[in-house]
Amino acid sequence: MTHESDEPNHARRGFLIGAGAVATLAAASGSATDADAAPAATTTTAAAPQASPVAASIASAPRNGCLYRYASYFDFSCESPNANRAWGGFGVYSQVASTNLWTSFEIPPGTLIREIEWYVRNNTATSVAAYGRLWTAGTGDLFFVVRDAVIPVSAGIVATRVEVPEASWGPYPQGTKLQLGLRTPTNGDIQINGARVGLSDGGGQASVRNSLLTVYNTRTGPGKFAAGETRVITLPEEACQPGTVAVLLNISATAGSPNGILKVFSATGLAPYRSMTYGSQPVTQTVTVAIPKSRKIRVQASKAVHLMIELVGTTA
Repeated sequence: MTHESDEPNHARRGFLIGAGAVATLAAASGSATDADAAPAATTTTAAAPQASPVAASIASAPRNGCLYRYASYFDFSCESPNANRAWGGFGVYSQVASTNLWTSFEIPPGTLIREIEWYVRNNTATSVAAYGRLWTAGTGDLFFVVRDAVIPVSAGIVATRVEVPEASWGPYPQGTKLQLGLRTPTNGDIQINGARVGLSDGGGQASVRNSLLTVYNTRTGPGKFAAGETRVITLPEEACQPGTVAVLLNISATAGSPNGILKVFSATGLAPYRSMTYGSQPVTQTVTVAIPKSRKIRVQASKAVHLMIELVGTTA
């Protein structure tokens, strides 16, 4: 691998390594455009409280048990000191000289890297390679492959998601970062819109499921709680992957007797616990409960009631 000099203007954000850290791609031919800035912001009507003005994105549906981190086009910087980052209408690319654009992601201690997703417009004639490499403090290269990706040809921005092979999940030691890079030609035919990384385990992160999972329903089997009854419930294995320390649950109480109190504990002890009140009207509350390796929780109802428990997410 060859290395370019680390001049003061080598990178806007100061984290780029020498060129040649990865195998280079053949640059598409073409002249540089003179577009060098993102479009001006437009004035929009303020969204209603707690409402988003964005209905959806091209990001893939979340994977159960994963926490996601995103990078936008402005998080990418040019590797070569001879190149300038330019806005091209779909994302950013390199002007003056064809080079790799890089961004980096923190890897919290104990965390596993499970997937990488790119948002790229590749308006060339062939697919191109995007790099997912590990930076390690004290080394001057990016030889360790976490997971590279192949970006298909497209007229617009497309999402390209790849799963990281188990051998490259980690966990990685202190002093490491995930580096994502893609080489862009100077004519703007390849533009980087952004990227995301899916993480699991460790880091104390909360992971929300893409759909609720019903883990207990008195109406489909065990029957209504009697007044003063306590039940021990084992959550399914798919709900509590290894490393899970707590679960986020939706608890819905229906057909209850007046002035009921529901308590939810970890099966390993009586405290701490989470409680909710209920009566004849349906009520739903979200609670967080510590979960032992046995995946068992204890539920206690002071008055008769039907319950449905749904898994919202987990904390690892």
